[in-house]
Amino acid sequence: MADINGKTYTGGYSGLTHADISSYLGRTLTTAEQTLCTALILQGELYFARATNRNYLTTSNYTETFNAGETLYYPANFTINEIQSISLDGTKVYEKGGSSNSYVLNTDFFVFDDCIKFETIPQSISDNRNALIIVYSIDNCFGSDAKLAIQLWVVDFFISRETGGKSMANFSAGGLAQTFLDNVPKYIEGIVHSYRKYNV
Repeated sequence: MADINGKTYTGGYSGLTHADISSYLGRTLTTAEQTLCTALILQGELYFARATNRNYLTTSNYTETFNAGETLYYPANFTINEIQSISLDGTKVYEKGGSSNSYVLNTDFFVFDDCIKFETIPQSISDNRNALIIVYSIDNCFGSDAKLAIQLWVVDFFISRETGGKSMANFSAGGLAQTFLDNVPKYIEGIVHSYRKYNV
């Protein structure tokens, strides 16, 4: 099974803003500090999505291409909210709200939290490879524990930026390059573990 952009990880899902960081720190941030916090929040979200092997943005549809010829498909992201469309061999066989669907929801295919099951095998008329395209949306499954973890991590980076106590990865300026150790805090690792999608 291959995907088009189901694993193109996206940020902007936590709802965190520089105002949350300002409130946590108990101080007013300058414009430059607000910009820094916004960038750190985005990087924290992207790290969390990559580390847990899934997306959390519910305002986007995810498009994945699969090899046809199976009855059970596991999209890269879950919990599945609804199927927007299914195409086989480049032809839409299901579209949400469509009047001429050849596949009927809860008759020809069923949607579960983490998978889509077809009653009969979708078969390509020429080549099953990459013949099935599924567009779907997901439910909000990003909890307050993960939001707090990202917020605390951003605060850690923000507070320690002046002392050089933490680093995102590499630093390079004026011909001088320095690589820092990438230490992910234990509280982040624990939350990542509880949210991680493992490939089967």
